[in-house]
Amino acid sequence: MRIAITTFQRAINHGAALQMYALCKTLEKSGNEIKIIDYVPNYSNYSGGIKQQIANILNRKTDKIKAQKYKAFKDTYLADNMTKPYTYDQLSEIEKDFDLFITGSDQLWNYHCGHFDKYYFLDFVSDTKKRCSYAVSFNLECIPENAKQEYVRRLSGMNKISVREDDGVKAVKELIGTNCEKHCDPTLLLNENDWKSVIPQVKEKEKYIAIYTLGKPIDLVKKARELSKKTGYKILYLSDFYGDLDLKHLRGLGPMEFLSYIANAEYVFTNSFHGTAFSVNLHKNFFAEVNTLSRFNYRAEALLKSCGLMNRTMEHCTDILETAKQEIDYSAVEKVLNEERKRSEKYLNMIINGSETVE
Repeated sequence: MRIAITTFQRAINHGAALQMYALCKTLEKSGNEIKIIDYVPNYSNYSGGIKQQIANILNRKTDKIKAQKYKAFKDTYLADNMTKPYTYDQLSEIEKDFDLFITGSDQLWNYHCGHFDKYYFLDFVSDTKKRCSYAVSFNLECIPENAKQEYVRRLSGMNKISVREDDGVKAVKELIGTNCEKHCDPTLLLNENDWKSVIPQVKEKEKYIAIYTLGKPIDLVKKARELSKKTGYKILYLSDFYGDLDLKHLRGLGPMEFLSYIANAEYVFTNSFHGTAFSVNLHKNFFAEVNTLSRFNYRAEALLKSCGLMNRTMEHCTDILETAKQEIDYSAVEKVLNEERKRSEKYLNMIINGSETVE
């Protein structure tokens, strides 16, 4: 069987790249041929206003380096899995080449991401039996009223639907009356050993605390500084942004470099979903901030709740040093993750060949 994946395959974002890799490699275990469609949209990225344009100028050199590393990542890890580039108007010609299309994962159905592109709902596939999703995220507490009818139209065209959060299950039920399944992010389909087998070693000799943020943090950096003072460990800020300039920033990292710095840190502080997911999956001593100055991270909260790790959030942590001393029971966490992996693999086997057998 030939299976095509649609996702944010050109996004210069660690989580987007690594979840794409993970879903592709998981599906390859089924013995099928897996391709990631190299979709080229006909719209440009949103500039984000004056502040974002200034940031783009400041980061021009870093962005160039990063783009080169992302290309190298695809060339190294996904060389045989990428299709040639396609615009939306060209997509109709490839339907006959694939037996199944899976849209996933990431925030493909978030109204505020990807220009709400119908491509991520597989609108270009005329045979609706071929349309399936895997662990797609809405990352919205509620669907905007002005978008509901369009969501209904797009979701009604899906054969099998899999989402990533309880809110997504609720949204699908309310919109089209269908009970869909909730499955784990693709990065969690691969376990700690799977990731460590491909993660390169960092060159840092001193012990360090890694900070990785996307939205603007509230208390995260302050708490990391407190722990740094008490432990003597330096801080490495895995960020392209120009804030907290007294800290050492590691800019222009590629996906596997980023993962390596997370894997080898003594402590990780993050407000990113994938920063949280990898901290959990790689059994790190970590702290997450699910609320930021820009948005609430429903995806990270859902993961932490399911794993019984809400005590590792900034919102529940009063004494950072005492909490850092407490060992996380990752044997209990792995039981949860393994059950989620089995459920997710059953679903993938079902949409591929009708069987729910999991080896």
